[in-house]
Amino acid sequence: KNSALVRAVSRHVLYRLGIDRVQPQDRRLRVTFLSRSTKFRQVLNEDQLFARLRKDSRLHLIKVDYDHRKLSFLEQLQVTLNTDVLIGIHGAGLTHTLFLPDWACLLEIYNCGDEPCYRNLAALRGVGYITWESSTGLTQTDQLGTRNKGQYDYEKFVNYTVDATEFTRLVEKAITHVLNHPAYHITHMNQKEEL
Repeated sequence: KNSALVRAVSRHVLYRLGIDRVQPQDRRLRVTFLSRSTKFRQVLNEDQLFARLRKDSRLHLIKVDYDHRKLSFLEQLQVTLNTDVLIGIHGAGLTHTLFLPDWACLLEIYNCGDEPCYRNLAALRGVGYITWESSTGLTQTDQLGTRNKGQYDYEKFVNYTVDATEFTRLVEKAITHVLNHPAYHITHMNQKEEL
């Protein structure tokens, strides 16, 4: 947990690639919603969820797709390093957890039956981790458009609709993690002094 080696590798990669953290222009938390353009594990109601978050004035939101054809790897790292809360469903894009700031939190909307994968990665990196906690509120949709509540054998090969109320509650937990992290306050106090 909170591996010094993992943190050192993360910082070294960011330094060698010239990726810098940009001071926020305001005091809002930077929340990045990772969208998927893949065939499976899409959040079908992500626009609804994003719109709901947009109403929260404490948040600066961006929605990205870490597809190399849309954003270069360097651009992806720049976004990640400047993220306080990273939100996404289980998938390779969540490996960017390695490059989050020390105070950040990963909200894996749903782990698709691979519970330890990104939880362990977040723990090694020393950032917060939250995933779906309820046995309800996720609806799976297969390729034919058939809806089902958690009955497919292969949770990674379907798409999901997420209960907006439960999603918002989990986002609030992630926000609380960030705001209660000492490194967040130290970094932002230094920013205030620089102004």
